[in-house]
Amino acid sequence: MSQPIPTDSPPRYEEVPGLEHTEAERDGESRGFLRDSLSMDLDEEGSQDERAQLQREMETFEVYDPASANRPSVYSRASVASQRIARSLNEKLISPVQRMLIDPVAAFWNGANQKFDEVLGRFGNPLMFRRLIYLLVVAIVVFAAISSGIVTSVDDNGIFTGQFHDHNELKKVISEHINPDVLRDRLEYMSSMSHMAGTAGDLTLARYIEKQLMAYGLRPTELNEQQAYLTYPNSTESTMELRLRQKDKEDVVFDLWESRVYDSPKDYQKPTRPYHALSVGGDVEGHVVYANFGTKEDFQYLKDNKIDVKNSIVLMKYGKMTPGLKIKLAEEHGAVGVVMFSEKHDENVKSWPEGPDFPEGAVQRGDVGIPALTPGDILTPGWPSTSSSRTLDFSMVKNVPKIPSMPISWENAKVFLDAIKGHGKKKDDWDNNGQPDVMEWWTGDKDSPKAFLKSHPAVAKRHPIWNVLGKIEGVEQTEKAVIIGAQRDSYCYGAVEPMTGTTILLEVARVMGELNRQYGWDPLRTIYFASWDGTEQNLAGSTEWVEYNADELRREGLIYINLDAAISGSNLRVSGHPSVDGVIKKVLDEVSDPGSNKTLGDVWGTRHITSFQRSGNFLPFISHAGIVSIDLAFEGLDYPQHSCFDSFEWINKFGDPGFVYHKALADIVARLVLKYSDEPLIDFNLEGYANLMLHYVDDLERYAKSIHGWKDGKLNFDPLKSAAKTLKSNNEKYRSWLRDWMSIALDGEPPILTVHRLSWNSRLTNIDKHSLDRNGVPDRNWFKHVLFGPQLWHPTSGNHDWYTFPAIRDAIEDADWQQAQGLIKRVSALLSFAFEKFVS
Repeated sequence: MSQPIPTDSPPRYEEVPGLEHTEAERDGESRGFLRDSLSMDLDEEGSQDERAQLQREMETFEVYDPASANRPSVYSRASVASQRIARSLNEKLISPVQRMLIDPVAAFWNGANQKFDEVLGRFGNPLMFRRLIYLLVVAIVVFAAISSGIVTSVDDNGIFTGQFHDHNELKKVISEHINPDVLRDRLEYMSSMSHMAGTAGDLTLARYIEKQLMAYGLRPTELNEQQAYLTYPNSTESTMELRLRQKDKEDVVFDLWESRVYDSPKDYQKPTRPYHALSVGGDVEGHVVYANFGTKEDFQYLKDNKIDVKNSIVLMKYGKMTPGLKIKLAEEHGAVGVVMFSEKHDENVKSWPEGPDFPEGAVQRGDVGIPALTPGDILTPGWPSTSSSRTLDFSMVKNVPKIPSMPISWENAKVFLDAIKGHGKKKDDWDNNGQPDVMEWWTGDKDSPKAFLKSHPAVAKRHPIWNVLGKIEGVEQTEKAVIIGAQRDSYCYGAVEPMTGTTILLEVARVMGELNRQYGWDPLRTIYFASWDGTEQNLAGSTEWVEYNADELRREGLIYINLDAAISGSNLRVSGHPSVDGVIKKVLDEVSDPGSNKTLGDVWGTRHITSFQRSGNFLPFISHAGIVSIDLAFEGLDYPQHSCFDSFEWINKFGDPGFVYHKALADIVARLVLKYSDEPLIDFNLEGYANLMLHYVDDLERYAKSIHGWKDGKLNFDPLKSAAKTLKSNNEKYRSWLRDWMSIALDGEPPILTVHRLSWNSRLTNIDKHSLDRNGVPDRNWFKHVLFGPQLWHPTSGNHDWYTFPAIRDAIEDADWQQAQGLIKRVSALLSFAFEKFVS
């Protein structure tokens, strides 16, 4: 059923929406879902008032009343009588029984124990033999209880404890209950308003999601408030300005708003002003230089051709690197400001509204934070952001550039490109597939026309953001956490990114809640559903939550499943940890492909899971907490990312008109959640892990050979290959035990085998926890995982797995071969330890 569209307008970006909580309640909420909110007990600080009240009550009982001292009360007389009766009972019954029966039996027992120990001592340690006999007796008793039917040990499938369920039936229920109409209505509502992090629209959706999770039967749920440094586009027109100054011509003053998505927008459809989140403010002027995508190679070309970037305003396209890294490079080359744009992606595809491509008047916003340095709140890098946290002064912040920037439309960018024709070098291979051949691309130079850039965003140094979390409690390994998370905040309406992901998350929660309520299903392990805020502000929401709960997550996190821009086409992409390689194929074999009569497994074929190629909310889980993480999406169309044109209308017309791919992905994710929360043995493919690790090592060697200064023999990669082979070898030991378990558990799982199974489950999830280096990546010590994390200045050409071996890749990029070899030795040693620990 479709939700009502809100009629109230979002506030100005500077306004801080308040929660109806006291300060103490906000402090409690900020502590984190794993630590406090999942416990019904009072925390120590919250129970102080109750302890004080208890102390006062105790003191009241101890008050002495002299007026009543001379006059025994009824209570006193009754007390004296009861003491007299107790003494008589002790003398006439209890003491004689103890002397004549209990004491002799105890003496006999002690004597027999001594004799028994003397006999056992002839063969070995008596204590060891006692323990073996005890275990034998317990096993006999348990066997007798099971055989007699006193204790039920097997269900209809012959599996131990009756807690394992028929997954074929559960999967059938899942597929039947996922509803495309519900998905469509939910997406239409949640993309009907702009909802930047920390605004009224954002809070409206946070409360909506919290109510939905509660309605689905998830208990507990929490609106978890965090504090973060946020910026917003200033609502005052004079605070943002961009001019092009040309000789003998009037200044061109640009309209910095994007074209209208709706001809007559309602109040709740009020668009947001384009800007760069976390960008610094300033008024700057300089000659215009065009730097293509703004990569290291592009700036090197400008340098080689003596194009002066110092004191310039650099114009560049989105793509290939995060905006923050591009702007950082421009800053390092002396630029005073940056202007960025997106253009049509494909010349042969029509632009909106006739086609799905980027319209000329659209403006792509962006986040200039650099999560590859440190994600999260920029004033609390590496520690959780709570209301009492220490914060850095902005001057000490390293993970944002310190020059102003702003985004513009392709319509405006063409004016700049036309103005610098004939200045600098003409670069024909800097064109783009989306533009006609007549378009010319010049670099500009110090004699180019000048640009004036003025940007003063609204800054909130400490501003609330809200994560929403819900939970389904497990019944066996309750502490093991299967986490599914989706981004919620957006620069504007955010239909593709992030609401397709949030819509699917809610549908999976609804179906899982249905299994729990109507079919009596309880997972073996606990499931968490998380809606992350602040993603477009350097991944603030997910990172702060992970930082606060890092210790618990490093002990108990099993898998994190990420959903962001989940639906923008029909081509399935699965990125992430190689332990899920092969496992995903089994799931896809059970789900129909909406575009054919095949299964998605048939379409997937022999493909492997790919390594991450971007930043996302999975980053803190895999790289900081050591939790297996994956990211799923149906892609294929270049949607108008981070623009108000990313709307429900785009999804409904081009992205997924029948919402059949929403249904398919919800089915895939629900089956993954079922698999990892309820199968008795955690299904991680360690052979696939080892094979893909060898592939990552081969790619690392290939990358090293592409670096200037490489010579054969510079680096020895054999220790890394040896570590991968160790994992493969130890996997065989696990598979041997697994075969034995399957043959025995078919007729019922003995208690001792249950203990072994739970132990193996913990060992499987601990492999990546043991792959964390407490020292972190050099100069980026927030990143702890030695195998999975982003390279800082990653390659922008070629097809490299730059989300692997981050420390080693950083050293190779610097051509520091000695450092790289030392890191190969250290990383291989840590991985070998983790892989050996698995079976030890």
